[in-house]
Amino acid sequence: MMQKAGLKNIKLIPKDNIKDIISSWVPNRIVEDFVASYIIEATK
Repeated sequence: MMQKAGLKNIKLIPKDNIKDIISSWVPNRIVEDFVASYIIEATK
């Protein structure tokens, strides 16, 4: 999708502490295994 939009040099960098943050939203669940957060870098 990003390539079709004309973006190049696409990098997806996972955020380090996201599992801790997500698990605090809904304690006693395993939501952090299904939700992720990335920093997206690209050039046009």
